Amino acid sequence: MTLACPRRGATLVLLALLVLLLSGLPFQLIPAAAGPVPQPPVGAPDPAAEAPSTPESAQEPGTELVVVDEITPWLDPDGALRVSGTVINRSDTDLRTPALELRMSTDRLDSRLQINRWSERGGRHRILAASTDTPPDDADGAPQVPDLPDSLAPGQVAEFTFEVPADRLELPTSSPISAWGARGVEVALSGRTDSGAVAGSATGFTTWYPDPDPDPTSITLVMPVTLPGFSSTGLLPQETLEQAAGPEGPLTALLAAAEVDPAIALAIDPRLLASIDSALRASEPAEPEPSAPLPTGTAAPSEPSELVTEPADGTDPTPLLRDWFTRFADLAEGRTLIALPWADADLASLTEGDLDGLAERAQEDAAIVTEMFPQARTDVVWPVSGTVTQEHLPDLVTPDTNTVVVSDLQQPALTGYTSDAHSTVTVAAGPEDGTGADDSGSRAAADDPGDGSGAMEGGARDTSAGSPRILDSLVVDTGLYDAVATAGAAGAPAAAVSEYVAESSAITAERPYDSRHLFVTLPRTAADSSWRDIAEATRSAPWLAFRSVDALLEGQPVSRAPVVASTRRTGLTAEAITGLRSAHSAVGDYAAVFSDADSARRDLDRMMLGCAQAAWADAPNRAECTEALDTEVAALTSSIRPEEGSPVLLVTGERTTIPIRVENTSGRPATVTVRVTAPTPQLRTAVSETVELSPHESTRVDVPVEGLANADLITRVEIVADNGYVVPHTGELMVRVRADWENIGTAVIAAGLLIVFVVGLAKSVSRGRRKIPKSQLEAAMARAQQNDRG
Repeated sequence: MTLACPRRGATLVLLALLVLLLSGLPFQLIPAAAGPVPQPPVGAPDPAAEAPSTPESAQEPGTELVVVDEITPWLDPDGALRVSGTVINRSDTDLRTPALELRMSTDRLDSRLQINRWSERGGRHRILAASTDTPPDDADGAPQVPDLPDSLAPGQVAEFTFEVPADRLELPTSSPISAWGARGVEVALSGRTDSGAVAGSATGFTTWYPDPDPDPTSITLVMPVTLPGFSSTGLLPQETLEQAAGPEGPLTALLAAAEVDPAIALAIDPRLLASIDSALRASEPAEPEPSAPLPTGTAAPSEPSELVTEPADGTDPTPLLRDWFTRFADLAEGRTLIALPWADADLASLTEGDLDGLAERAQEDAAIVTEMFPQARTDVVWPVSGTVTQEHLPDLVTPDTNTVVVSDLQQPALTGYTSDAHSTVTVAAGPEDGTGADDSGSRAAADDPGDGSGAMEGGARDTSAGSPRILDSLVVDTGLYDAVATAGAAGAPAAAVSEYVAESSAITAERPYDSRHLFVTLPRTAADSSWRDIAEATRSAPWLAFRSVDALLEGQPVSRAPVVASTRRTGLTAEAITGLRSAHSAVGDYAAVFSDADSARRDLDRMMLGCAQAAWADAPNRAECTEALDTEVAALTSSIRPEEGSPVLLVTGERTTIPIRVENTSGRPATVTVRVTAPTPQLRTAVSETVELSPHESTRVDVPVEGLANADLITRVEIVADNGYVVPHTGELMVRVRADWENIGTAVIAAGLLIVFVVGLAKSVSRGRRKIPKSQLEAAMARAQQNDRG
């Protein structure tokens, strides 16, 4: 037989061992962190600090040459007309020989139309005094006139003051009731620049009151207690609140205005109360003083650590806010309080824009006000002026609603004079709760017995299911409201306040011995100093008398026209509603990924309602709020996502897991599962176990998979909520599947052994048999013959 060469045989054995060793290597997966291709991070600073606490005025920057800072709103024969202000040279050259004249209308302005005309373009007048006048030697009783410089440089400002005693005004006193009324006042400027003659003027009013002794007109003022502004958390930041409670802040201005008279009603925004509650609790000193009580009754925010942090040294970072709330709580005792929806949302625009769920959330949160102030009324609905329609009125009222606030443009008076503010509206029955609008309008006078018996306690006349309801309506006087709004928007509110007083005198003079009750709301913005001016002017005017909301509702309602759609709509625009609808849908679905989905939806709704405030209706910077909201929504809906990972190599026939890292950049815990989906059947996948992602952390999640056949697959990594919702940010992962590595290894070993056998056999055959030596052959033959003989 032939034998293989020992050296070559050793080589073949080594080759076989190498194949065997390689076939035993477990090709199951190459360790790698799996995940998607990274997405650009979406993030933005908290816009609450950038968004203004109050919407900017709609008024363009002033170009006036004359600005009136002070004007006597009304005067009697013992008073004096005082008008002061500033002259501003807005040209590029010197204003030479500037001169001022103080003018007064020659006619009594005894109607609103005449008052509005004077405000817009002046009218017939006479000169009361001029800056060029030279006071006589016996200056006692003579008008005080300003002494202007010979010229004003570009941008230079000069102050002026006119003061004219009442006996120099030449106003009649013989017939007080006919002489009483508003007079137009105008300060006119003249001068010259290099470009030619310059002229400018500022108008206002004073009301002459020679003691006619009319029956006072009752008036009810409602002041919103709110602080507009967007916040990503839904609550106003601590710093914003502390600043607002400072000496020049809007919360301080609100207290100053409301303290003028206890009959002033306060409409309270629950967002402001919840924000104050959160700020005070978070900033409470280590040893709270009994003299600084905290508000109670509101739920703490779900993420207080993101709003404020308790100071390490135990100091109180909110002393002004704490003091403000103590004063406010005392002020609220004993007066009418009205609970507003969250952020004083524009409910009518929300319901018309198919955002009923957001409107319901805002209305439900009104309970925060009653938790803190149990006496607050929740039966009053106050839509934005001009937004009430018969179609959507049922969506605004609830079974508990007794009173709706509308403007006199939507529920006009049926008389030729200003009517009482207390009327009624008819709301037709809805399919479920008995609410709904009816085209019948308000109740006719013939339907009322005249003795008040038609009114039920609380204001609702009929609340039986399936039948119309007659609710009280409080009708806002638009003319007075416009004057109040102008005062808040103007840099110098004196002229607007004087117009407010003038209009109120014209209303009273319409029927001086027939007392009526007016209703005026202040702008739904943060308070300013003009609010106190309005309140003090109301209290000081002898023909006006403060009355409470309750007193107004206790009076007999008057007949007014049915509610009509107003051409002067001031609610949120269709564009704004479309943006809110899109954002609400996105965050409403996304909230399912959070462990406490209901709490997340509540807080996210509150965040969005910050851009649905009534204060944004006419604000030119409303787009800033919308942009801030869009940024927050984009950041939120990308806060939970897979992280980037390396490609994965899998062995078919083996069940294993792929590690996926998932990041949670939100401030809330999330409960999700992770799944990997393949485009073809070569890879079988399953869903991971449910995992909880902590806030601001990333976690590894193992996803079960099984390779079935050779393929290079780009799989999709998805994060899924408990209800099946898939977050919009997914990832891609390359998975390389290789067919049956174990069978391939066995085949390689067998093939190697077969090669060794075949090679050896071939070598043996090719070499043939070896020859036996002759001597050995002859000896063998001899032994064989001997054996045969024996």
